[in-house]
Amino acid sequence: MRITDVSKAANRVDVGLVCTEYYDHRVRSDGGTARATGEAVAFECWERASGAAPHQSFAFGIPEEAPFSYEASAVAYAWKASARIPEAMRSDPARHRPALGAAVSLELRLERVEYRPGETVRGWTRTVLPRRARSLEAFLVYREKTRDYEDAAYVVRSGPLHHGDLSPDRWLEFALTLPADALPAHRSAHGELYWETDVKVDEFGPDTHARQRLDLVAVRPPETSGVVPAGWHVDPSGQHRSRWWDGSA
Repeated sequence: MRITDVSKAANRVDVGLVCTEYYDHRVRSDGGTARATGEAVAFECWERASGAAPHQSFAFGIPEEAPFSYEASAVAYAWKASARIPEAMRSDPARHRPALGAAVSLELRLERVEYRPGETVRGWTRTVLPRRARSLEAFLVYREKTRDYEDAAYVVRSGPLHHGDLSPDRWLEFALTLPADALPAHRSAHGELYWETDVKVDEFGPDTHARQRLDLVAVRPPETSGVVPAGWHVDPSGQHRSRWWDGSA
């Protein structure tokens, strides 16, 4: 950071790392409702800058549980470095609504609930009572959800597992593979991201769903030695567009 006028800083400047959460919610508009985007601080870390030094550097650590950069439809997280003059601020406590349960009419069983990116999710499903239906299909969904809205950011489909009416004496098996670069789950004050298995019965009327969340285990990237591999790289001297590096000092 560079302070252009040291006399005005007077030890009143804070430098920080901030993650902002953007979430869609419902607002009243002209007698109806509309979809709007709100924002809140999901993570922040601040340090006081010294007003006596015009050039200063700062280093911030990011906790493992902090949000990752993400942008899609209903939820987004954005990181930025920031500077501020502290003022009186207040924050409202987060309030969470418990989810409401529903009568079980479709049974879903998974081989397990903990997976790593790239692994295959295997499961079985059946109807509890005889049911008229067009078809049944299973999905892996990376879902983004706020209090008022939810969207599917990524979907893996099984294709139809069955056509026609369903009988409770028949279990249907499915296998769906998670992407190798599957993002982890995250929950904040106004939104959440998570993977789930969703089995849907296409019926003559409202469709029936059975859903179960997955626990995605994050995979740490392999440690590197910091050695630049052999190959063509940008010429650091600027004399040429690229330059061959043999990988040795």
